Amino acid sequence: MRVGLLAESQPFHIWPAGAARPQGYDVELLARIARDSGLRFDYLRYERWDQLLKDLAAGQVDVVTATARTTDRAIWMGFTRTYATADQGFAGRREQTSVPSTPDLGGRRLALVRSFATESIAAERFTLAPRLV
Repeated sequence: MRVGLLAESQPFHIWPAGAARPQGYDVELLARIARDSGLRFDYLRYERWDQLLKDLAAGQVDVVTATARTTDRAIWMGFTRTYATADQGFAGRREQTSVPSTPDLGGRRLALVRSFATESIAAERFTLAPRLV
């Protein structure tokens, strides 16, 4: 099975440029599955999440790890039971200690990576906030 991994997906795994193999929790979990099942996993390194998703949709990748389940992804992706969770939070300037809960972000701006789960989560929670590409 072909496993697509982002080069940097802390805390789940990491695959530095030039390294022969990835390391981390996801890789250890797949090694155990391989031992128990007889499956063989071949790893493909990706720098960009959108390219990884494109290759998954095209069938060039069979498995993707550390992927948040969103409504739109659940339409075309099959998910296993959750094997790990990671809390998400806002990171900002030290003097901004409150997180806006209003649908317009209270005038604050939020930077997100396109196609990451945080993009759809922000769209659901902050429906009135303007979107810039």
